[in-house]
Amino acid sequence: MPKTKIIAEIAGAHEGCEKKLKQLIMEAAGAGADAVKFQWYKYDYLATPDYDWYETYRRLFIEERVWSEMLKYAKQNDLEVWVDVFDAWGVEMAKTYHQEITGFKIPPTVLQSKYIMEELIALKKPLLLGVGGWHDDEIEEALLFLQVKKCSTVTLMYGFQGYPTKEEDVNLQRLLHIKKFGYPVGFADHEDAEEALAIDLPVYAYIAGSCVIEKHITLNRKVKGTDYYSALESFEFNEMVKKIRQAEL
Repeated sequence: MPKTKIIAEIAGAHEGCEKKLKQLIMEAAGAGADAVKFQWYKYDYLATPDYDWYETYRRLFIEERVWSEMLKYAKQNDLEVWVDVFDAWGVEMAKTYHQEITGFKIPPTVLQSKYIMEELIALKKPLLLGVGGWHDDEIEEALLFLQVKKCSTVTLMYGFQGYPTKEEDVNLQRLLHIKKFGYPVGFADHEDAEEALAIDLPVYAYIAGSCVIEKHITLNRKVKGTDYYSALESFEFNEMVKKIRQAEL
């Protein structure tokens, strides 16, 4: 079997700080991740000023110059780069830097945007398709759209969209069901990082057939910053990686 791809999801853990973003990339590499994943969006493209999360989006925003440097820094650390694209600003960034990017993730919230999907498909990169929270007929519709656009390198990413996810909501059997669509499957885990299961659950997902594991990483969970609830610190992330590699053997 091919080696499981383990992606360190940085999300908003950088808090809009270039120094923290760089440190997270370094920590991900040291913890044994194969890749990092960034989220690209701009506050005034993604939301209107009266939206509850607008100020948070603005605080977390990182400008193009920094992302350009971080793409190079990730490569220097032998990491693949995957990017979540959420809006038209992210699409333009993807088109500018696609040669330095391994692939794109289309989050569950973006699957309804034919514009974003078409633009990313046109870049001819591997896609991770977030299908957590989607019904079978909706997944079939999205896959049909990809087939019409002749996009073949697709992995279906399952993960319960709750932060953190309750154990009774994880439903790993869903992975086995999604495999019936005929595409590789992956697992995006959001288990409470304070629980021991947060390290073991991705191992179970591998055994259930996941070829991609996506897990949040943070510098210090005790600070309770952005996206901390399901994020592992680097030493925990490294333990998870070791267990997945043992499971592969």
